[in-house]
Amino acid sequence: MSTTATRILAETIRSVGFGAIGIGYSNVGFPLAFPSVLMTFTNATDEGVIFSFDGVHDHVFINDGITGTFNFSSNKVNDRGLFLAQGTVVYVRAAAATPTSGSVYISSFYAYPGTGS
Repeated sequence: MSTTATRILAETIRSVGFGAIGIGYSNVGFPLAFPSVLMTFTNATDEGVIFSFDGVHDHVFINDGITGTFNFSSNKVNDRGLFLAQGTVVYVRAAAATPTSGSVYISSFYAYPGTGS
């Protein structure tokens, strides 16, 4: 039996190694191909990092060894789900000391209307 449903699909993971994380912002991979309804930010480096959605302002701090999840669609405005816009680039910079090992990773998930079973 099949039902009409909205599926959640994943984009290819984005990452950047410690050598590219400094005092200025570096982009973490490529722009979002689809509007993101859920993202995970993993800091597998040995220092805290700051993520930005515009490459100018500090938006999210993630300490070393921590993963943060952002469920943009968990709230609604006028019965419409929220999302991070397609084409958004996520940037990262060192919070204080620059990392000497590891990488940061971003996973993005998007809603895709389709048939579920």
